Amino acid sequence: MSVTTAIVLDKRRDSKKTNSYPVCLRVTFKRDSRRFAIGLSLPEKDFEKLSSPHLGEKLRQIRESIEKEEQRAKTIIKNLRKFSFEAFRVEFLAYKPGRRRKSPSKPLSQSFEDSQSTFSISDDASAIPRPGDIKRVNFKNQFGKRKYPAQKSDMDFRALGEVASHYGVYIQKLEAQDRIGTVNCYMCSLMSLLDYRPNLYFADITELELYRYEKWMESKGNSITTISLYIRCLRHIFNVAIAKKLIDRDLYPFGPEKYLIPTGRNIKKAVGIDDIQRIYEYQSPDSIKMMYRDFWIFIYLSNGMNVKDLAMLKYENIDGQFIRFYRAKTVNTSRANPQVISVYCSEEIRHLIARWGNPDKNPDNYIFPILSIGQDAHERRYKIQLFNKMINTYMYEIGDELGVTRKLSTMAARHSFSTQLKRTGISVEAIQELLGHKNLKTTMDYLDSFEDASKAKQVENLLPFKKKLQEAEEAKE
Repeated sequence: MSVTTAIVLDKRRDSKKTNSYPVCLRVTFKRDSRRFAIGLSLPEKDFEKLSSPHLGEKLRQIRESIEKEEQRAKTIIKNLRKFSFEAFRVEFLAYKPGRRRKSPSKPLSQSFEDSQSTFSISDDASAIPRPGDIKRVNFKNQFGKRKYPAQKSDMDFRALGEVASHYGVYIQKLEAQDRIGTVNCYMCSLMSLLDYRPNLYFADITELELYRYEKWMESKGNSITTISLYIRCLRHIFNVAIAKKLIDRDLYPFGPEKYLIPTGRNIKKAVGIDDIQRIYEYQSPDSIKMMYRDFWIFIYLSNGMNVKDLAMLKYENIDGQFIRFYRAKTVNTSRANPQVISVYCSEEIRHLIARWGNPDKNPDNYIFPILSIGQDAHERRYKIQLFNKMINTYMYEIGDELGVTRKLSTMAARHSFSTQLKRTGISVEAIQELLGHKNLKTTMDYLDSFEDASKAKQVENLLPFKKKLQEAEEAKE
C-alpha cells in the first residue's frame, strides 16, 4: 500500500498572540495518518495563499521551504525498505529546521586565533618538556567567542539543518574512535559551509553552488588545500548518506562531468642529502636544541615516522632488531587488513632511544616521555601537537643557523626519508610499504623531484658521444 503526504495546518493548536497554527506534514499509511511538525506557523489566510502563483517574497520563501520539507519526506519514504511510522519519524526528525543558531559575536569567517601558550624549559636536558602544567589561555575558536563542549557530539547538530545533522552523526562515530584530529576537520568544514549558507539541505548543494562556495572561500583568503579538505569532508558525508539510502544518488554533485574538487599544489618539502649531513653533524651548547634535533633525526631514520606514531610508541613495539607498529592515522580505516610498519633499529636509533627514552623499559611504558598512561584522546592530542610544535620551532632555528633554505619541519623529515630512498634507486612500491601508504599515488606525492645537479647530469647522458668528441679535440690541441 502506498504512502501519501500532504502539508496541512494543525488547527488543534493555535497561538493566541499571532493567531497562527503550526504547519505540519501529514503522512498517511493504511488509512492511518500522523502529523509531523516542520517548524513553521502561519495564519490560516496566509496558508491558503500558498497555492497562488503570485506571492510576495516572504510567502514565496516559506512555500519553497515547505516544498523542500515535503520532498525530503518523500525521499525518506522511498528509501525505507519497509515503511513504518517509527522508522520514518527517526529519519524525518533527524534535525529540527525550526530552530536557529545564535549569531556569534564575530563572523565565522574570521576563524580562530591560535592560543598563545607560554612555558619554561627545565635545565635538565634528559627530561622532555611536558605540556601538562601549561595553562591554556582563553582563545577564539571556529565558533566565535562561544565555548562549545570538548565532546562535539554533545552539540545539537539537528538545529543547524539537514546536512549538519548528518555531519553530527559522523562526528559522533569519529569521537567514539578517538579520532580527534579528524573531528576538528569535519567541524571546520561544517562551520565554513554554514557560514556560507545556513540551514543547508543536500538539495541545495549543486554543482554550481559548489563552484560558488569555492570562489567564496578564495575571497576569504583560504588556500586551495583548505578548500579541498573542507569539500572532501562534505563529499564523504554525501557518500555516507547515499550508502544508507537516506538521500537519492541523483543529488550527488561530484564527478567527472560535475564538480571536481581542486587539488592543492604539491610543495617540495624534502631536504637535500648535503643539508641532512649538516643537520646530523650540527652541535650546540643548548642541550634542549640538541634534543629536538635528535628527534628530527629519529623521524628521518624511522621510515619518516609521524610525530603521533613516535609519541605512541611503547617498549612492547620493539621486536628484536625492529620496531613494529600500526599507523595511528590509518588504524581505523584499515581494521579489516591492518598494515604493520617495520622500522629497522639501526645503531643510531638505539642510541637515540637510550639517550632520550624512559629508563623504565616496562613493555606497557611509552618509549619517550611525551605521553602518560591514562590520558584521554583530547589530552594526548594536545601534548602531541605541542611536542610537534617544539620540534619545528627548534629545527627552524637550526635551519637558519645552517643556512638551509627548506623549512626543517617534522613533515620535511618524512618527505626527506622517502625522497632519499628514491634517489638511491629503491622502487616506489618498496617506499610505499615503508611509509605505510595504502595508495601508490599518495607515495608519489611524497616523492620530491631530483636535484638540479642530477637533472643536468641526466641531460648530459643523452649525448654521451659528445663528451668523447670533446676529449678527442682537447687531445689534438
